[in-house]
Amino acid sequence: LTIFPDDFNDLAASAIWQQDLNSAQENLHTLTRLCLLEAFPPLTENNAITTAKSEEETGENDLLPQKEPSESQNKPAQEARRYHLHKQARLIANSRLTHEERVAGIRRHAKHFEEVLREANKQEMMDEGVGQALFDEEWSNIKAGQSWAMQQLMALQNGKEQEKQQEKEQKDHLAIAL
Repeated sequence: LTIFPDDFNDLAASAIWQQDLNSAQENLHTLTRLCLLEAFPPLTENNAITTAKSEEETGENDLLPQKEPSESQNKPAQEARRYHLHKQARLIANSRLTHEERVAGIRRHAKHFEEVLREANKQEMMDEGVGQALFDEEWSNIKAGQSWAMQQLMALQNGKEQEKQQEKEQKDHLAIAL
């Protein structure tokens, strides 16, 4: 999750982790309960009242008040939410990533947000404003994915230029030696 420059949703986490949506939602819920992630939308009056009643009934004070799931919501993290990794958790997790893990995660991030950008464009063509809202919500992630893709392209081009230069130098040395 350190790949995300800002907040993200459960679909993006699912893509980064390469998990099905339900598993990603369960993991996000666990990380939220452990106070490693902040979930949005923030606590509402409705779920604050529910939590206050449950605290009075049980005498317990939960670290992260949760709205009681309805019958149709079997999983606690099924609400449409966005998440933000806490700064200290980001620093610790980032320090434990290997170079290969970081590159693979960034690649999955870029690919996912390329698809999000395509979807926003498709929605905008069908219903004015809907695609723009998706684009606006995911802009920081789209920008980060595009930036990484551009860096990879530039590195590839630089590598080809270096190969050509080395090849030219080898030919020059060979010509001088002959």
